[in-house]
Amino acid sequence: MLLDEQGLVVASSIDASWMLRPVIPLKPEFVDAMAKDQRWGKNPPPQPLRDAELGSVVGVRTPTFFDWHTGGTTYRSVAIPLHGNGWAYVAALPFETFQAPVRDFLRLAIMAALVGIVLAAIVAKLVSNGIVEALRITQDAGNHFAEGDIHYDIGEKRRKKVMRGDEVGQMAASFGAVAGYMRRLATPRSASRCCSATGMSIEGRSGWVATTLRTPTCIARAVRRSTSSGER
Repeated sequence: MLLDEQGLVVASSIDASWMLRPVIPLKPEFVDAMAKDQRWGKNPPPQPLRDAELGSVVGVRTPTFFDWHTGGTTYRSVAIPLHGNGWAYVAALPFETFQAPVRDFLRLAIMAALVGIVLAAIVAKLVSNGIVEALRITQDAGNHFAEGDIHYDIGEKRRKKVMRGDEVGQMAASFGAVAGYMRRLATPRSASRCCSATGMSIEGRSGWVATTLRTPTCIARAVRRSTSSGER
């Protein structure tokens, strides 16, 4: 849209009927002067558009941004002065044009966030399942050891599940080392050799194993039975 120094619409791509109509009411002296100059030819002066928002940029001297509401549509507009004659060129785009990319971005961002949350939940579930299963296997082995079954074997398949590269795997490896040590103590040869070197009786050795390793009495009994059978 092109406005002259008085606010008359010189050109418009919004509505062709706005041509040569003032955007705001003109002073009577200006109307008379334009009529004498035959600004509207032999036609009477047209009715003003009474658009205060356009009227606010008539005769602007610097680029001015403003929101323009007309025909039920909101436009984001800028009035650019044409130096030398006081005219102003008004460029306007529907506010919806600016909002559409923002809404698209928000829609994609929300979808990406939801997908990320779902994937994170799946990964967390898989990781936690592996950790919980490894802990259950270790707990099961511990229960068997607490009952005196020091030769309990969790099996190769379950052993692969606990041999992890994290803290759970380190704990399982430490538990396995303790279990191996207990099995070695329970062998007749190991118990006899250790008792001969220390002068400790086999029963005393079993009591020492139970106290040192803080295992239940049943484990000490299992050690004592194993070493006693070895002497025979």
